[in-house]
Amino acid sequence: MKKILTSLAVACSAFVLYSCSDQLDTEQHGGISVDQYYKTDAECLEGLAAVYSNFSGYRLSDFMPLASLSDDFYAGGGDRGNDTGLEELNEFNLSLDNARFSSMFTTWYNTIYRCNLLVSHLAEAKTPTAQRVYAEALVLRAFNYLRLASYFGDVPLIVEEITDGNYAKEASPRAQVFAQVEADLEQAIASGKLLEKANKTDKVVNVTKQFAQALLGKAYVYESTFEGTDKWSQARAALDAVISSDKYELYKGKYSDIFHFVGAFNCESMFEFNWVFDTQNTPINMTQRLGWRVERFKQDQYIKTQAAGLTECPNESYGFYNPSIDLYKAFVEMEGENGYRLNECMVTYKELCTYPLNIENGKYVYGNGGYFTKKFLPRASERIKSNTLTTSSVFFRYAEVLLLAAEAEMHGGSQVKADGYINQIKTRAGITNQPGNYTLDDLMKEKRLEMWGEGTRWPDVIRWGKAAQVFKDWGKRVPTLYGLADGSDNSNQQYDNVDGYNILWKTTGGSGWQDKYARLPFPQQEIDVNKNVSQPTGWN
Repeated sequence: MKKILTSLAVACSAFVLYSCSDQLDTEQHGGISVDQYYKTDAECLEGLAAVYSNFSGYRLSDFMPLASLSDDFYAGGGDRGNDTGLEELNEFNLSLDNARFSSMFTTWYNTIYRCNLLVSHLAEAKTPTAQRVYAEALVLRAFNYLRLASYFGDVPLIVEEITDGNYAKEASPRAQVFAQVEADLEQAIASGKLLEKANKTDKVVNVTKQFAQALLGKAYVYESTFEGTDKWSQARAALDAVISSDKYELYKGKYSDIFHFVGAFNCESMFEFNWVFDTQNTPINMTQRLGWRVERFKQDQYIKTQAAGLTECPNESYGFYNPSIDLYKAFVEMEGENGYRLNECMVTYKELCTYPLNIENGKYVYGNGGYFTKKFLPRASERIKSNTLTTSSVFFRYAEVLLLAAEAEMHGGSQVKADGYINQIKTRAGITNQPGNYTLDDLMKEKRLEMWGEGTRWPDVIRWGKAAQVFKDWGKRVPTLYGLADGSDNSNQQYDNVDGYNILWKTTGGSGWQDKYARLPFPQQEIDVNKNVSQPTGWN
């Protein structure tokens, strides 16, 4: 993917569902009309850069809301109310004017808008570069519409530049959105213009043909489960094409490096945004939100453990997105307390105490049940300067291809293939117990552990028909960690003993799962400006 650090020649800042005042329709001096643009390869590439640049904000407006819509994280933060938008999403207490929620929706449509500019103006492109730009725009548009279909269901389907100012479109049925995603991807793949890696170790930063095929396979799997159609054979064909290309494989280095600067664009990465580590170009990259709440620990110990390399978390971090107690137990059930993947993904407070690194007397860590993330933890080595860190944003990787392929094989395909794909994941995770004959329930467990925090948990649980069971009481209460249950690490007041941790439970007012959450509502600001859409059942 392009690494964007400078201002772009093309400014594309309109939101999809907003209308413009006629008073703003004045000629811009020194500007170039969009009808006169995209005439050269350089202009086409600048338009594509404008699309890719939008993904720089997905850490804040995509990753964070999607992770919050999961039983794998507590929203966390400094204390209750630190970020009410994330708490609402995490606790089934969503208000329609939630800023985090509306930002996610708007960001996806903003990227689609930029894609539509390219698709509309390059449909008859003549040069190989312009034709590749057109194909990449189709893939990136499909990527965002697949997200919209997975979370919102029926959404406005806009596939061309709007020239009459009428952005207020009716919502199209989700099946129609899936059909458009598949058509875009099939066209892009068939064009022969998408880039491809030369081999597994090659690095291609733009989207590739294999990524388009992987996304197409995912769309077929999602349509088959969300809509009850039978696209399993098409899913198998698309995903087999990726696997048989022999251009990707599971990363064999340190597992947690996959999600960090040191592992950028590795052999497993299929779609990624990565910042350049440059002190002269310091982006606003909100990865410090994913770190631990470090000021709650004893600072003399923290300094020592960081100097010794025991603690990777940088000094500035906000304490959001702590792994849930249930997620930790699911890991232990699968691979034991000493599991390789588990210990690459998170660290327990009991382990921190052995460093030693203890919570300060009288302090606590809100939204924490005794477990701290390492998977997305911004590392001290990725700190450019105070409050500025740079890590990779990995949107799609080969591990997901294997898991989607295994699911597709379980529906009319080969059990042997399904077992083989799952066992590749297990082998990399260090799991020796590989009995085979895996069921869909086995796949569900494996996918949760491999893909947690990567935006798949929420749609998976819903499309598998497990939401009422999995999310039944989720979000009704949140843990606060005060230390070890025996009080040996600090002098905090004693509360509940939860697996050896001193936990105070706080009631949130969350409702637990409600059927209306199967399709998220439109943000209120979209309803206000687009009278042609209405809320799904239960949100009126």
